[in-house]
This record gives sequence, C-alpha cells and structure tokens, in this order.
Amino acid sequence: MSESNKKQKNSIKVRVSSLFMVICFVGLIAYLSDITLIEVDTMSQNPDYPTGCEMISAVMVLDYYGFDVTVDEFSDKYLFKGNAPYITDGVWYSSDPDMVFLGKPESKNGWGIWAKGLARSINYFFDENGITADAVFFCSETLESLCLKYIRNNIPVIVWCTMDMADPYINISPRIENSSDSFTWISPNHCMVLVGYDATGYYFNDPMTGECRKFGKTESQIAFDANNSQAVVIVTDN
Repeated sequence: MSESNKKQKNSIKVRVSSLFMVICFVGLIAYLSDITLIEVDTMSQNPDYPTGCEMISAVMVLDYYGFDVTVDEFSDKYLFKGNAPYITDGVWYSSDPDMVFLGKPESKNGWGIWAKGLARSINYFFDENGITADAVFFCSETLESLCLKYIRNNIPVIVWCTMDMADPYINISPRIENSSDSFTWISPNHCMVLVGYDATGYYFNDPMTGECRKFGKTESQIAFDANNSQAVVIVTDN
C-alpha cells in the first residue's frame, strides 16, 4: 500500500471515529436531558391529616382525573378505618392494613393503610357514585417499570416508600385481630404519587411537604422495595 493510500485510510478512520464520538455525545445529552413529568396538582396532609399521606395521595390522583371529592369527604365517607396497633398482655395487635386504615388520619397516632386497602377505599368511592373506573393495586413492579408502563402514558402512580427516602427499618410486627396472621410495619412509612422521571431520578408529589420532589433512583427503589413494592393506579374508560 502506498504512503498516500495509508494516509487516506487513516484519515477515514479518524473521521469515522470522530463521527461516532459525536453521535454518542449527542445521544448522552439527549438521554440526560430527557424528562417525563405529569402535571398532577400537589396537596399537603398538614396540618389536618398528619398521618394521612395515603388518603391525600389518593385524592391527588382522583383530582387529576377530574373526580369531585374533597379530602374531608374521602376521609369521612370512603376511607375504611380500623384499630391502630395496640398491646394486650405484652402482644401487639392491629387491624389489617390490607383492609383498613390503622387508626385515624387526622391523628398523630394514626399509622396508615396499604395498597390493597387504599384501592378498596377508592373503589368504594367509585361504586357509591356510579363511576366507571377501577383502582388496581400490585406488588410486583419496579419504579422503572412503573414509569415505562404508566408515567410515559400520563398515568400517575400511588407508591409506598419512606419519608425523604430514608433508610427503612422494621418497626413492629403486630398480630392481625381475630387472625393467626401478622404483618411487618416498615418505618418511616410514607406514601407519595409518582409523577415523573429523568435519567437520574424520580419525581414524586409529596403530601408531607405539599411539593413535587425529586429523589435518586437507587434510594427510591430501596424504600419502595422495603414496602413490598406496593402501588396503586386508577384505570378509567379513557
């Protein structure tokens, strides 16, 4: 091969390599700048419902779909409620969070409700008002899969996590009343509405602050997993 041919070949390699680097750089910029964010109005649980994050999250999503219900109405008429954890003869007992809210959301001594129970309360609201919609709960998704399936299609998701995505820990494991079953309560338990994501994190409407907040993907997933990956979506005719 002549010297001129070698130089021409090397020049082509340099141009191809440079083009490849430019394409990769442009792709990286596009990936990092990509953001999907649903416009769901924020609501605060304070000061009236210090332990009512799940209920506030539900009303936020109901409001997003245009369903007319206030937080007070949802609490008084539709939220199923039971007993908060209590001790009898040295043993912790409680109502079932898969069925009812433990205690009262307007009390600082309230605890909360899980995805199955919240979906049950939302569906009671639909049934009582003749609304054709369905609240569906599940415990088998990752936050990433929720974003791909729902957030990208403008469907907000109610999720269980921890306050400020703090490290989760086991609080108590009460026995369910009139049952041989028990459950484990993770603290600091919290519920928010997943409304968006980008390359580095997830966006949540946080009832505790009344703001849309971004948290890192790893810390969010850890908090979500610790609460059994619980989530609720509302399915409508549209």
